[in-house]
This record gives sequence, C-alpha cells and structure tokens, in this order.
Amino acid sequence: MITTITLVPLLRLALMAALCMLLATKTVAQVQDYTETTAKESLSSMARSGGAWVTSNAEYWTADSGESAEFVMSYGLEADGYVLRGCMWGRSERVATPPFWTFYHAWDPVAGAILAYQIGPTGAAVVGHERPLTDGVTESIQTLAFPGTEPSRVRHVNRRAHADTLHTQSYNEVDGEWTPRRNYTWVWSSNVTEIPCARSTADAGH
Repeated sequence: MITTITLVPLLRLALMAALCMLLATKTVAQVQDYTETTAKESLSSMARSGGAWVTSNAEYWTADSGESAEFVMSYGLEADGYVLRGCMWGRSERVATPPFWTFYHAWDPVAGAILAYQIGPTGAAVVGHERPLTDGVTESIQTLAFPGTEPSRVRHVNRRAHADTLHTQSYNEVDGEWTPRRNYTWVWSSNVTEIPCARSTADAGH
C-alpha cells in the first residue's frame, strides 16, 4: 500500500525525471543542421579580403611557453561558394611565424553540416563537422590526432558578436565530459596585409 508519506518522494522523483528529459530534449534541439543556403552564408561570413582576424594570447602566453603573443587567421572562399580555405599563424612584436594550422571547410550535404578539417606541419590533423546552435552561434566537434598519440575529441563553440568580432571557446573531452580549455576574442583588422598561405585556388595560382 502506498501511503501519502511514500507518495511524495515518488512524485519528486517523477518530476525530477521529467525535468531531466525536458532539459535533454532542449539540449538536443539546440543542435541544428545547415541547409545548403545557410552553410554557404556561414562560409562566406568568414571569408573577407583586406585584412585578417587577430586575437591576443596574453592570457595564456608565458616566457617559456614558446607561443606567440597574438594569433592571426585568414580565410578565402572558392568561387563556387562551397569551400573555405585559410590558415592560422602567430605574431609577436609584428614578426609573423609560419602558419601552424591550415584550414579546409566545405559544405557536406550528406551530414547537413560543414566539414571542418585542419592540418598542421607536424602531421597533426583535426576533422569533424560544424553545425549551428542558435542564431550567430556554431558548434564544431572534431577528432584531434597527433602522430604517435591516441586521437581525442575537441569541441569549439563560436559566437559572432558583431560582423567584426568573433568569440571562440574550446573544450577537451575528459571522461566523457566537455572541459573548458581556452577562449579568445577575434577582431577583424585591416592592418594585416601579408597573408602567409593560399586561401583559394586563385591565391595558389591554379
């Protein structure tokens, strides 16, 4: 026989379970698919001429880290609008390093997402997909692999605060949970005139 005393905890458990299901449903619903049109719009929004995206690395830089004081990235869109190419490099006291990431992003109609692939000069590779969460916010979940190491999963959440401002938050997967790693604010700068990579087949001279 279920008494009122035992019924209250059961009702609480039922309400908690319903709340958890609601939150889980909301979280899943936030991740959307791109359409061909919205994917091309997203790719195009990152491709700009006459400058590059710049962010400070002051929060993470140390004298012994070997990292640059600033990071810079630039992208170019292929003529068909389906493929974005670019690179990221470092800069300290206006002296640039060679690119340490080369990016290839492309519309993937099978996945309903943007294929996000990047490679480094040491053989590192990152591959996965980017999808929209809400208006102006995207999420990419990728597999990161360095030569001789076990692959791991990484996550980036990008928020376009303004046409000239992009906030990025990276995460590492630890025991099945996303652990925040680094966050940067990228600002468009027209003062960057030298781009150390080919951002399209036109740049490459093909």
